[in-house]
Amino acid sequence: MPNAYVQRIRKNWDFLKDNLEQDEVRDHLIVEAIWDIPNFDKIDAGKTSEEKNEIFLNLILKSHPRAFEVFIEALKKKSSTHIIERLENTTITNDFSNPSGKHFYTYVFIKQVLYVITLQITLSQSFHNYKLFE
Repeated sequence: MPNAYVQRIRKNWDFLKDNLEQDEVRDHLIVEAIWDIPNFDKIDAGKTSEEKNEIFLNLILKSHPRAFEVFIEALKKKSSTHIIERLENTTITNDFSNPSGKHFYTYVFIKQVLYVITLQITLSQSFHNYKLFE
């Protein structure tokens, strides 16, 4: 996916998580052969609308380079002009210290690994406090 598209999504991440109604636009991604039904299953596994939107946005970033353009088309069909304007008015920089593409996913992956490690340590300490392993 072109860096400009990645920046538009990443710089508006919180706004999109809170305001996107992805269930109204995602069908267009199937019609345009960007996604298949299993992608919907991943999205629907989210517990909250914000979590579903985050999964949706991650899938857009990992998808075919045309995915962002198809996403914008779908927003236009649903008259989501406030989201389109926000994305189109996002300042795009050539700052290479701002990770995009695979660097962004590396960051997300490391963040998730650290969360799992922290959770395992917490659980381990809890079990030892109850003397389950002695």
